[in-house]
Amino acid sequence: MNADRKGLVLGGFVGLLLAGALVWARSQDPFRRVEFSVRTDDGKMAGMVVLPKPARSCPVIVYVHGARGSLLTDGRELRQSAELGFAAVGFDYSQTNGAAFDRQFSALLEYVRQQPWARPDRIAWIGFSQGAQNTLSYLLKHPQARPQLLVRIGGGWVNELDLFNRKDRKELKDGGGLTTDKTERGKAATNMVEPGSPGRGTRPTESPRLVGPAPSPGGPNGSANYQTPTLLVHGERDDFFPASDARKLAAVLSSNDAPVDLKILPGMGHSLDQNRPAVIRVVGEYAKAHLMPEQPQPEFTRPPRYPFWVCVAPAFLWVGFWAAKKRKNRIKEAETPGQGTRPTRFEVGLRVAAVGLAILALGQTALHLVPPRMEVSTVTLRIARDRLIPAKWKEDFEVLAGLPIWKGQKLGTLLTQVELANYTVRELVNWKLDDAIYREFVLSPVIDPKLDTGLDWRRPLWEFFYPRIRREQTTEAAAQIVVRGLRERITIWPRDIRLVTSTATRNFRLVTSIWEQHITDAEGFELIYVAALRSVGVPARLDSRRQAEFWDTGQWQPVPRPPLSQWTDLQGPAK
Repeated sequence: MNADRKGLVLGGFVGLLLAGALVWARSQDPFRRVEFSVRTDDGKMAGMVVLPKPARSCPVIVYVHGARGSLLTDGRELRQSAELGFAAVGFDYSQTNGAAFDRQFSALLEYVRQQPWARPDRIAWIGFSQGAQNTLSYLLKHPQARPQLLVRIGGGWVNELDLFNRKDRKELKDGGGLTTDKTERGKAATNMVEPGSPGRGTRPTESPRLVGPAPSPGGPNGSANYQTPTLLVHGERDDFFPASDARKLAAVLSSNDAPVDLKILPGMGHSLDQNRPAVIRVVGEYAKAHLMPEQPQPEFTRPPRYPFWVCVAPAFLWVGFWAAKKRKNRIKEAETPGQGTRPTRFEVGLRVAAVGLAILALGQTALHLVPPRMEVSTVTLRIARDRLIPAKWKEDFEVLAGLPIWKGQKLGTLLTQVELANYTVRELVNWKLDDAIYREFVLSPVIDPKLDTGLDWRRPLWEFFYPRIRREQTTEAAAQIVVRGLRERITIWPRDIRLVTSTATRNFRLVTSIWEQHITDAEGFELIYVAALRSVGVPARLDSRRQAEFWDTGQWQPVPRPPLSQWTDLQGPAK
């Protein structure tokens, strides 16, 4: 085979291998991301929508970030919304020009309504900080474009609320909105600045009636009054927009008979601190229940995943094809008189050595791949003791292998439990544990002897939580991070899941099912809480009330409770 042909074979192999790996990686991703741009008078505006798989028409969340935010920083919020079944839309907008924002937002809404993945009758706007200011100002000036739900997180008072009460306001030419003269528009634009800076909106002295110019007959807003269902979420210690702003706005909306919910979050500041992902999760759950009352539960679906070997098989078939072709050419050359050459003894020896090494490598690989996929038995346990378990794991291995819980389980599950528990506690975490506490409440995968909670939960939980707690010095600090991470990902449904879920076959007591489906009830949350703590080396168990507790400073303590655990209303404001 000449050099050109060798380059072709190698290039084809590498290209097919990379393409197969890319196909496999995309099949693991539960989301589809679509980048788009919308042209306005101010130029092109970049945006992105994150869609759940498989493709379908979804309710929409339009997320408007705050000052200093950008489309690049919106990833977590968009992903969390998509996890709940939304088409999550983010975009970059002008943060210094209120009129430009209005034009950009109008163009964005028009674009969204025309997309096959969007349900135009199920749209929520979620604005954070400056985004909350901009969206409310836009809505007051363009009530005909109102969403089915407006969510304001950390937003303050806006000047357009005062302008509604002015006797000299002018009617909007296209009806149903509010215009002002240039001076008034300049005043309104001062609200589009960094929270806490001079020029922030003024405070009302009374609760004005939000009655603008009457809309045209049959207009989409149906009334001259503000009637958009609104959720106000505000940190109690917000230094940019005081919580009193949110309370005054709630009073104004209530005086107009608008559906409004006010949630003041105790102890949280303007940015919501480390609890922001959990807040976004709860807001998304609230929006789902309001927009989809017939299907209020978050449903996280995963498309079928392709096996890795299937994705990379074409690369090896390509090499096999060329190898077969080369062999065929050699046979032809050998059959041609005077063309064949006998290999030397040295070449024969190299080939024999290569075959021998390949057989040894395949045997070693098979030893580490095949037995872990077999069920636990006397034979597989002997193989594990003799060939698979390092000396430093053997004591933990014998402790776990002696438990009567492995019937029908894969040997790989047992090995993973031993490996990660030993590695985490003995080598990684910064706290030391007594051997008895470690083996019963960290090493053991049994959470509740009365329930089948599954035994194969340690690796997915460890991979998610350990990078977050690796620098913590105490079990209490680690537990705080774990519970925030759990609430960021998992919905705690306040009613009996088995009565309202669309899939009756789900097992909501299996830890891995809870983790993959992103939803459980209060009892299931305690189970996965214990599992998550054990996965990162924090001793944990269920107490007599079936509540999670953890080992800290030499005694059992109640675990930190999930953020926003007091916020249990998932029904949304009344329509």
